[in-house]
Amino acid sequence: MPRALPLLLVLIAALRPGAVLVQTGQDCLITIAPDGTCQFSNVHVPCSEIGPKLRDAGISPNVWIRFSGAGVSSYDLIRITAHSLDGAGYQHMKIGFITEPVR
Repeated sequence: MPRALPLLLVLIAALRPGAVLVQTGQDCLITIAPDGTCQFSNVHVPCSEIGPKLRDAGISPNVWIRFSGAGVSSYDLIRITAHSLDGAGYQHMKIGFITEPVR
């Protein structure tokens, strides 16, 4: 019960009108091409540079990154892409069926 008052104050502060809530349902789709390039939105860069380009584009490091491949992507290419994203502060990645095209 002694924690009830601080918890109530935090809830009131968080739910006050005009409060900005973090949007956690966002995601960013990166298409990995067999030639070593990655694409998101209208940006097409080498996969080794994708992390900094996402940051430059204003993509929050809290979004979920999803990978897709238009063809077979090698393990090394996926590793390079993930390393670039990790170096830029992106840690929420979903690696699914890399060999399936984007629908």
